[in-house]
Amino acid sequence: MPAFENTVQKGSDLLQRMTKQDQAVVAAVTLTAVATAIYATRAGTSRKRKFHFLQNLPPYVSADTAIDGVTYHTDPRKWTEKVTEQYGGTFRTDAIGRETIVVSRELAREVFLTDGLSFTRAVEDFTDVLGMFGIKDRRRYDHSGRFVTMNLTPNLKNFTKRVNVQLNIVLDRWLGDLKEPKVIGHLFPFVQSMVSKASTCIFLGDEMCNNDELVASCGDVTKDVGQLLRRNWWTKTFPTLNSWYQRYIFPNTAAVQKHRKIADQFIAPEIEKRLRLEQDATWKRPDDLLQKLIDAHPASEDYGVPYAQYIINWVFVLVFASIHTTTDNTTAVLYWLMKHPEYIDELRKEQEEVLEQEGTKGSDLELTFDAVKKMAKLDSFTREVLRLRTQDIMFTHKNISNRDVEMSNGTIVPPGTYITLNTWDISFNPDLQGDNVDDFQPWRFLGSNRQAVKIGEDHLTFGIGKHACPGRFFAVQEIKTIVSLLISKYNMTAATEITLPTTFRSMAMGAVKFEKRTA
Repeated sequence: MPAFENTVQKGSDLLQRMTKQDQAVVAAVTLTAVATAIYATRAGTSRKRKFHFLQNLPPYVSADTAIDGVTYHTDPRKWTEKVTEQYGGTFRTDAIGRETIVVSRELAREVFLTDGLSFTRAVEDFTDVLGMFGIKDRRRYDHSGRFVTMNLTPNLKNFTKRVNVQLNIVLDRWLGDLKEPKVIGHLFPFVQSMVSKASTCIFLGDEMCNNDELVASCGDVTKDVGQLLRRNWWTKTFPTLNSWYQRYIFPNTAAVQKHRKIADQFIAPEIEKRLRLEQDATWKRPDDLLQKLIDAHPASEDYGVPYAQYIINWVFVLVFASIHTTTDNTTAVLYWLMKHPEYIDELRKEQEEVLEQEGTKGSDLELTFDAVKKMAKLDSFTREVLRLRTQDIMFTHKNISNRDVEMSNGTIVPPGTYITLNTWDISFNPDLQGDNVDDFQPWRFLGSNRQAVKIGEDHLTFGIGKHACPGRFFAVQEIKTIVSLLISKYNMTAATEITLPTTFRSMAMGAVKFEKRTA
């Protein structure tokens, strides 16, 4: 039984590298694993029997099935492309770790908008962010999208000025006066420093964004949690334990406790201070999301946990949903620019023309909200990068109803079943994207009224319909502001070979050299 022996050996090696706290976690999980797995296997067998005998189910293709020499795990994009060519845009697979129905582009809107199919519940089954941070009553945070729509998006014009200030502070720290060229081995930590500081300023205020420990925590928390999830082999061996583990064990791990402690140390006193200052009629309310959270949730109400903890939970929700993904996408845009430096001059020319029109050229805060918004080529460049990163199977939903859901093409989605979108069938479809879909064409969307924030069946990076990301306006604004600032101040060139990611989950690689721009 080589597979079993290999699993045992991996578990043994991992245990030796774990902290005592995480070893205790493994022990707790192991005690329940056998009983739970037996129960789940019996229940799963019953469900699968029903699942496979239902009519109108598409063909099944294992992620380990090699097609033209590749599996899903070795090349997700090519595998998805080949499966689509062989079986059509709709099929079943275990590529996401659990059996799911993958549907073609024609059903994209239908999946997002059909009652009973829940994107949120599917995400919770795989990565239960609230549960991992010990947040029990998730219903109290269901209106996070509405909160962002009402309090973040309308204030982007004012927030952009403050973002510029924080970005320049980070650049000075990382690059200084650049009397000599400087090489950064990988852009992700560099970009994360910028995104984290700028976002912390907007989320928690000008004073708190000067706290380096807090800013670093906001930037690292998603990465730290993600690394711990990937490290836990038992959640893959026993996937039915995943939700239980995340909700009841994960909150006590060292990674979560570290970030909780930092939040308690710095954010809780700030909340208490602001509550006291509310009694002062002369007090000027800070213009940040922390204050808007306090205003939207009166301290006099019962939230099931101490008030400061409730607001801190909200901060974690906002941070988890924004900083890492914005960092990831900004890093991708910059690496595509390094791979295609021939477009830098055109972007700079557009920038200069826009700043001339705005009358802000040469000022300290020249990259205003309106100026960045008018940079159409940069917007098209950004959307094209996002298109090329959305190219396998993504946006999993779950049938949370107690009945079968029948899609318009006849596909049946039984209760408890996952359904996922074939985004290769969307991002590389000429009818949706235009000609030469395999090529990087940065001006593909120029003049087409298809901005990076404009959601639709041809652009699903930020979702669609009721599940569209409400923070996409802030995210895209931040991406374009960072790129604009960098090409304005520096000459950036590839110091090593640049390799671009083939999926949304993979990362570009390469070192970049920075030189001070004099003209």
